Formats: sequence, structure tokens, C-alpha cells
Amino acid sequence: TSLTINGINPNTEVRVYRSSDDTEVGGVENSVGNSASINYTFTTPEQFYIVIHNEQYTTSPRLINFTTQSSAATLTVFQQVDRTFNIPT
Repeated sequence: TSLTINGINPNTEVRVYRSSDDTEVGGVENSVGNSASINYTFTTPEQFYIVIHNEQYTTSPRLINFTTQSSAATLTVFQQVDRTFNIPT
């Protein structure tokens, strides 16, 4: 089964953690394009939380609670340029 997150910018990091023990169970280091897909094996519904990070953008929502399901799921987030981000020279 897969989870697709839409609305992200390239090079965004997405991490998925199991809520019960904070174990990282998957993720994408640097997204390509405007979405990221994460595959998982479904047996029973489980609670996870998803953290989305890109230092050049703010993300809303940055932290998402997600319950696994037997069919593919899609979540949409919004990223906008972080006006306080500064690349050191």
C-alpha cells in the first residue's frame, strides 16, 4: 500500500514515524518533483506521524497524524518560501 504526499517542493525531506514508539519506518531524503510516495505493508490500522522539512520553505501542516489503511492514500500539504531563510556566504 502507498501514501502519496502532494504539494511539496523538490528536495523536501519526508519522515514517517510509528506513534507508539517513535521508530522511523520510512521516508524520502530529497523529494523529486512535487510529491513523495512512501510504501508500507498493511496488516491492521496503525498510527503514524509524518514530519515534512525543507529549510527553504515553511510547510503547513508540518506534522501530520496518519492511520494506515488497506488502500492507497493521498495527503496534500502547502509549502511557501521561508522569508527568513538565508544561505550563508
